[in-house]
Amino acid sequence: NRRYRPSEQLRVGKELGSFLVLELDCDPVSMAHVKCLNFIHTVPQSRVRRTPSGWTSGAMGHPVASICANHVDGTGPYRSVVSQTIIAIIVLQSLTIVQAAQMTPTHNCVLGVPQTAAPVTMVATAMFHAVTLFAAPTSAVTLSSDTRTFSYTHKPGQGIKPNQTLTLADHTAASKGQHAVLISWFTGSLPWLGFGDLVISYYIDGEATPSISASINLLTGFQGSNTTQPEWSKLTPWGNAEIGRAAATGGAYTTIKIPFSQRVLVTAEMAPYETEGKSVYSLIRGLENYGPITLKYSNLELPPNSRLRGRATEVTLDPIEWAALATVEGCGPGTVLFVAQHVSSQNAFMLEGIHEAELWGGEDGNSTLQVSSGFEDYYLSGQYFDAGEFQTPLSGMTTENHCARCPFQLYPTNLAAYRFHEVDPIIFQDSIELRWKNGLTPANKSNGAGHTVLQSLVLVYTSGNCTL
Repeated sequence: NRRYRPSEQLRVGKELGSFLVLELDCDPVSMAHVKCLNFIHTVPQSRVRRTPSGWTSGAMGHPVASICANHVDGTGPYRSVVSQTIIAIIVLQSLTIVQAAQMTPTHNCVLGVPQTAAPVTMVATAMFHAVTLFAAPTSAVTLSSDTRTFSYTHKPGQGIKPNQTLTLADHTAASKGQHAVLISWFTGSLPWLGFGDLVISYYIDGEATPSISASINLLTGFQGSNTTQPEWSKLTPWGNAEIGRAAATGGAYTTIKIPFSQRVLVTAEMAPYETEGKSVYSLIRGLENYGPITLKYSNLELPPNSRLRGRATEVTLDPIEWAALATVEGCGPGTVLFVAQHVSSQNAFMLEGIHEAELWGGEDGNSTLQVSSGFEDYYLSGQYFDAGEFQTPLSGMTTENHCARCPFQLYPTNLAAYRFHEVDPIIFQDSIELRWKNGLTPANKSNGAGHTVLQSLVLVYTSGNCTL
């Protein structure tokens, strides 16, 4: 939100597929000279050149996006010049770094005023409002002779029985390094009421206790299965770049990055209540020598020895009781990555409960962060999820049920939600406890919370060896 001089460049974005929104506020004198908006590659800038067909990048060879007015009287792509405002919305499909650049008069394409304009118009300038949505991290994986894909899947599916541990993938890298699982996908035989309760465990570098062990439902932020009502009876396929459920009994995936230094073992176990064998289809894929983990959007690069660790919890809470979702001691520096909560309560007032993060140890001493003003606020919704279910790359409320006999029947009393902290990392230097309170008011008061059954999963990137 500032003024730009003629020929001055504005750097505005850096992600493939992002949206660039430019709003130009010009005075009438300057508007008469606005001919084009031009976008050029700048990586590397020395390779950007002009050809007879337009501007291209020698590195990529993609033509530059350009919007030009056919006529200065407003009959081109721009709105009427009398309005003094131009709105340009462009989908960037091939630009890695984008600039709005002025052209010289010899190119017959200017933004603002020509270099040879009269002095009164030389001072006329345009104002830009530039927005990029979900900008990608600037760091990238370097493709080298040591970078290799590993992939484990099965056709037909593997049979699994109650009380059996089934190996889905067991990969040992050629040498120690910064390797990572990049996608995990699971599907089960149909019908299978308890598919979502299948427990997936990730054992890192020969450890006896898995760093992560949780149900498919928790890993994908979905509602726990109900043995009296098939979960596919209300499942609408959904998904994004992070997690999803794209089939009735399966299509469950997560792209959470799980780093390891040499070996990763992935197993599956049926829920304790299961009595019959089923078939499991799975895909575990990643890269050897992937490099350091970088959080999307915030561009936070994690230490080379970072490990992803999980804490799954199931507990029944009294009104206004606190639940420790995860406690990490002496494993910093690190950051909270993912939180999933499944809650089932006597009424909807459990949603009044807040989230806190208590930090201690390290140079910063002890402190408490209030990280939400309520349950639905933490998951970036509002007013008791009054708009219903939603799923985004940052957060979602994936399933909900309502109590017909409860006060405020409009609001859910049974729901599942997930939250990623890649945009807004919750960082700790030494130790952290992430917790949630079951409502704010006792049961015997107005708007009092009831007893609540909580299932949760927290995934945390840590440094060093520790457990959650």
